[in-house]
Amino acid sequence: MNTLNSRRGSPKVAEAVINELGTKLIMEESKLSPDDKAITAGSITYYKKNGFPIFFEKYLRVKYSKLSAWKIEE
Repeated sequence: MNTLNSRRGSPKVAEAVINELGTKLIMEESKLSPDDKAITAGSITYYKKNGFPIFFEKYLRVKYSKLSAWKIEE
């Protein structure tokens, strides 16, 4: 069963966003996202390989809409 947490965005985009914003900022933003769950450095590595959960990617797209990383998969 596909749940909101199991759907993933592009790993290429996630890696580019993480590189652009930095690990610390991504970890801070995870506390403010709709899921409200803080992530660890291990999660960042996982996101680089598997992509962000779709709800977190959408949250970041709205908050940081001017990142060049979003243009990777257009």
